[in-house]
Amino acid sequence: MKKYIIVEGKGDKFFFEGLLEHLNIPPVIIIKSLEDDLGTEPATPKSRGLSKDMLIKALKSCVETCSNGNNEIMIGILIDADYVGKGEGEMEGGVEKRIALINSVIEIVTQINPKFSTLCSDITHFSTLEVELPTFEKISIKVGCHLTNIEDCGNLDTLQMAIADKPNAHIANCLTAWKDCYEKKLASGVIQKGYEIKKLEGEYEKLWVWFCQNYDKSIEVIRDEFEKQWVDFYKKYDNLKHNDRGDSVINTSLETIMLGRKNTKGVFVPPTREKLFNLDSPQPDFQKLCSFLKCFS
Repeated sequence: MKKYIIVEGKGDKFFFEGLLEHLNIPPVIIIKSLEDDLGTEPATPKSRGLSKDMLIKALKSCVETCSNGNNEIMIGILIDADYVGKGEGEMEGGVEKRIALINSVIEIVTQINPKFSTLCSDITHFSTLEVELPTFEKISIKVGCHLTNIEDCGNLDTLQMAIADKPNAHIANCLTAWKDCYEKKLASGVIQKGYEIKKLEGEYEKLWVWFCQNYDKSIEVIRDEFEKQWVDFYKKYDNLKHNDRGDSVINTSLETIMLGRKNTKGVFVPPTREKLFNLDSPQPDFQKLCSFLKCFS
């Protein structure tokens, strides 16, 4: 039986491939990112990430691999929960909206609505669909869905924050105190929108300028943007030696962290995933995600 898990981006793909290795799940599962179908086209802000059309295209390409007697397939759809109020219409975030999106996409591709109402954290939650292809060949699709989330919202950055080695995230944790301080000053009116500040040099100062330019007292700090900054600081400053930061794009990529890479001498450098993340974390939502992945073993 062919097995596929559809995820949003290439970072998600590398993270879950590494997590599957850690969980000792046999490497027979194909992790397919929505960006895979871009071919040689570079990902742009418009094409990167989640869209209904790209999700339909990815699901169709998995279903179409069933032919010549290979009439059974297992597919998992694993996308971000995101946040309620982020996005519009069918693309709005939140668990309920995202499950409805998945049901709609599956129905468009298979003509059958699995009517998922909750996340699949057990094989009994999966739905088996008997589908007839345009070639009149009948196939059986076992399909399930899950969302990357912590407490019903968020994305891969939210998950990484939850399972990070926080006691040793000294520099990244400074951002939390910084954000709290900034929010208090916004609420008190000390800082106004368009607050004029001198452009400063350095990573912290540049980020500080960015906060001042993008947030005002009428808008809450966009949580997912902050989480992305926290994870970037955690990977670069809390886990890389000073000499390795110059090549931080490679050294902090999820492909390098989760799967390892060959260095300039052709020597394989093992992944550092267990150093950065507690992949055995008892965090409830992370455990549900692992249970979903184990359904493919």
